This record gives sequence, C-alpha cells and structure tokens, in this order.
Amino acid sequence: RASEDADVFLKSVDNLSSFGRSVASAGDFNGDGVGDVIVGAPSDDNNSLDASGSAFIFFGGVTGIKTGDADANVILNGQSAGDQFGISVASAGDFNGDDKGDVIVGAFKDNNSEVDSGSAFIFFGGITGTKNADTDANVILNGQDAGDNFGKYVASAGDFNGDGKGDVIVGADQDDNNGDDSGSAFIFFGGITGTKRADTDA
Repeated sequence: RASEDADVFLKSVDNLSSFGRSVASAGDFNGDGVGDVIVGAPSDDNNSLDASGSAFIFFGGVTGIKTGDADANVILNGQSAGDQFGISVASAGDFNGDDKGDVIVGAFKDNNSEVDSGSAFIFFGGITGTKNADTDANVILNGQDAGDNFGKYVASAGDFNGDGKGDVIVGADQDDNNGDDSGSAFIFFGGITGTKRADTDA
C-alpha cells in the first residue's frame, strides 16, 4: 500500500486542494547535490482565493510523512481566484545557468487581459519560503488569446538550442493558430527573464 510502504509520504491537509494532481522532479533546486521534487495542487486556496492553486517543493533527503503547507521547503502560490496554478509542474533544467535546478508551473486559467489565455511561471533555484506567481516568478510566460489554455502542460525541453542552459516547452491545447482549437506548443530558450508572450517571444 502506498501510504504504508512509501519511503516518503507527501500529503495535503487542505480539503479539495487536488494536491498531487501534477508531480515532477525539481532537479537539484537548492544545489546541495540531492534531487528535489515539486507537487502541484491546482485547487488550493492558500491566498484565500478559490482555486488560485499552489505548488510545493520538497528538498531531497527527507523520510516519513510530510504535509504541504507545514513541511514544504518552498511554497509557490497562484495569484488570482480560478487560475489553477499548479495544474502542471516540471523541472526547467538549469534555465538560468547557475548550476541549480529551476522549475516551471502552469496556470492554464490565468487571465492576461484575455479570459483563460493561461500562463506559465519559472522560478529559479535557491529560493526558500513562500512566493507568489506574478510578483516573484523570475520568468512569466503568457498565452496570447482568450481560451488558449496556455500552461495546461509544461515540461523541460532539455538543452534544445545547445547553449548550455535548460529550455522549456509549454502546451496550449485550445490555441487557434492553425484553425479552431488546433492547439500549439511553444519552446522558450533558457537565459531570459521578465514577462514574455507566446506568439511573439517563443
């Protein structure tokens, strides 16, 4: 049984948070030589905003039972009600080239002047404590048009362009770039900071 035999049991103490909806390696996020993990909870309401969503990073080396809000080394919170931040989580490789692992978190219901255009947020390794999406992410990637669902899926793209930095890929399954809801995926090369938009900056 999972809860009895797992070496580490990570769980939520909040009702209906959907903790574990997405899980991934966080690489070596704190640079201690041990791998770390990230867990998404897209229905969490840590900001007292319904389904703003959260993601929790746990540093490697722990054992036993750990809970999200009490034991996570890093808590990343969505900004607005209904964003569903944490619907997707992934390693971003070493996106900024500082030898620490970075992470990317999707929020496919985020609104960037367009309803459900979606966003993805990259956080550079080395941080601890509680951070908020719009104010603390090192890179914000925004969907272009209403209903795109940009950020529903996120993943590392490895070193796609061979420059020694990690790159990321973001899915937008309802994007209309090639016809109604045809869908698109966008690759962003490592080394950028700030806010970027899908169609213009990928």
